[in-house]
Amino acid sequence: MYDDQEMITKMMEMGANAYLTKTTDPEEIYQAILTCMNDDFYFNELVNKAVLLKLQHKKTVRQFYPNPVKLSEKEIRILKLIAEDKTTEEISKEVFLSPRTIETIRQNMKQKVGAKTIAGLVMYAMRNKLLE
Repeated sequence: MYDDQEMITKMMEMGANAYLTKTTDPEEIYQAILTCMNDDFYFNELVNKAVLLKLQHKKTVRQFYPNPVKLSEKEIRILKLIAEDKTTEEISKEVFLSPRTIETIRQNMKQKVGAKTIAGLVMYAMRNKLLE
């Protein structure tokens, strides 16, 4: 219902896999459901904007993630593709790994950095300048 950025980022930080308003087009709702079923998350322009703005307003880079974690080149590449809103299928084709392997790597990265959601993982990457 609410489209203010503070509410969106709060919901994503609390573990939401997607955020849609009640004025969302039915086709996008359908796409979000399918994407969450297959890829675990759905970022639309509203969520991307809210997350990015919240990151810009943060003064302390490592407020939630005090200990930087070393990610492999493969993990960073997959993380960049996640941030580009690629599906598991698209990522698997691009890095020549099975979708199940991509999902496992994604889960392992979330665990490594202490993130609960993909949004948290992307926020970690941005705070630690892993994404451009």
